[in-house]
Amino acid sequence: MIRSASYDPRFVLDPPSKYSLQDFVLYQTPNWFYVVGECVCGVYKILKIDRTSLNSLSVTKVENFFTQAQVQNLLAMIASGNQKMTETIRFKAILGFIKFVYCYYMVVATRIKEVGLIGGHACYSIEHTEMIPIALSNYEQSQQYKPLKAQEMRYKNLFILNDLTKEYYFSYTYDLTNSFQTQVLNRRRILREKQIQEKQIL
Repeated sequence: MIRSASYDPRFVLDPPSKYSLQDFVLYQTPNWFYVVGECVCGVYKILKIDRTSLNSLSVTKVENFFTQAQVQNLLAMIASGNQKMTETIRFKAILGFIKFVYCYYMVVATRIKEVGLIGGHACYSIEHTEMIPIALSNYEQSQQYKPLKAQEMRYKNLFILNDLTKEYYFSYTYDLTNSFQTQVLNRRRILREKQIQEKQIL
């Protein structure tokens, strides 16, 4: 490997994290959504989303990592307590949350395609998306929803016109909102601060 005189081994990005979540399953009970995400190293994380709160988005991240057996035991315990739990959808990424006039929606990518690498980090385009309403299962029959239905559908259809399968990219491990140079310089700054802290400890 040829290195220039100005070569700096710190002028690189950290390798992709083995703890990045890349496969998701959504389970639902009458009042909650549970999103189970699998890391590339085979451990799992869980998000809890409250379906009863229309005016605010209530998302709780369970801090622990779980094994597959622990996830199965936890889901079985939740199902026994709620007496009804179903697997709703499998997807590849959570793209965000949006609200129009009635409830929040979770926008997810169900099909993706790898389109390139930046510093060893895979980048993807989106081939298909879904919008999942964060509301109770029978919300469309509620008296609160009926007078808002026409307006809700109008805004929803306008949002769908913004086709996320065209010119929209994401990465599980690389921040596409910042330039490569910015991220490298940030990493060098963090390394420099760590070195200073280590010298102070010594």
